[in-house]
Amino acid sequence: MEAGKNDLPKETEQLWPKISIHILYAPHATERDVEPIREKFIVADIYIPEAEGWTNDQLQAFRMVSEGEITPAQLFQSQGLRRVDAQHFYASLEMVRNSHKPIIFIDVPREHKNVEAFFKWEKESIRVHGSFDDQLQRVKDWVKEKAEMEKEREDYMRSMLPIKIKEILNEYPDIKRRDSLNILVALGSQHTRLYSKLKQEGYDVNKEEIPSYGFFDKGMKAYMFGGDIDDELAAKIFLEEEFATAYKKDINGLTDNVINRLHLKQKIISQFSFTEAEEIFGAIQEGKNLRVILDLKLKEKGIKFPQSPAQLFHFLRN
Repeated sequence: MEAGKNDLPKETEQLWPKISIHILYAPHATERDVEPIREKFIVADIYIPEAEGWTNDQLQAFRMVSEGEITPAQLFQSQGLRRVDAQHFYASLEMVRNSHKPIIFIDVPREHKNVEAFFKWEKESIRVHGSFDDQLQRVKDWVKEKAEMEKEREDYMRSMLPIKIKEILNEYPDIKRRDSLNILVALGSQHTRLYSKLKQEGYDVNKEEIPSYGFFDKGMKAYMFGGDIDDELAAKIFLEEEFATAYKKDINGLTDNVINRLHLKQKIISQFSFTEAEEIFGAIQEGKNLRVILDLKLKEKGIKFPQSPAQLFHFLRN
């Protein structure tokens, strides 16, 4: 039986405060992405961040910063980390600093098989070869593989949630004596299935979502909720991956707003037809330079790629 709220012994459950869980689905790549989490963290009693592949040292670092035993700057200096290389992590530490709030990790730890599988998947590339139909099937298989890993990961989170809550209540007797507790869970927008599962298991849980979906994310969600993706969406995912490869530095240089980065890619890619995706596939197969191919296509379609934050602002709103 899968572990869940309803698996807890009744006599134990009666000793608990009334627990409410708020899941915030939002991007988690830059310092900016911490701001919406900060607003919810202020009123939370316990914080659970997304932490795939975490180690005990990382958990203890979060807790030490929360208790005011060390500052984020001191922690980074002691571990030889650079703020520019871990913006979201640093901003998250600043958020919990001196809050004296318990931090819980329910995500898969470093030693979990899911983490190794993810690293392997992440290194795989959807190499262009064969027919376009073959390419679309590879895209579908690639997205589905990631979806299956994320489902396994979410099931692990569900199993660990009641265990970790019990541990923290035993560790913090003053919290255990409260009438009610608010738990904040911060996750990426791919994990809305977790909310649905917790709701089904009887948890008092609500969610808030800051939409941040690319075409890949749409395919992921389809598979995670038992659906499928058609050739049209697979072609868009193919273009999204190629476009992200060719314009990565340009996009990241324009803005640190992850949602605007996604909207930029979506607005451009949505203007390409299935036939044009197949033409781009063919040109890549012929050995033509990817950036040159896409630059020409944008020019043909009259799409001017933004060259500054101001141009990006106008591009996204026109």
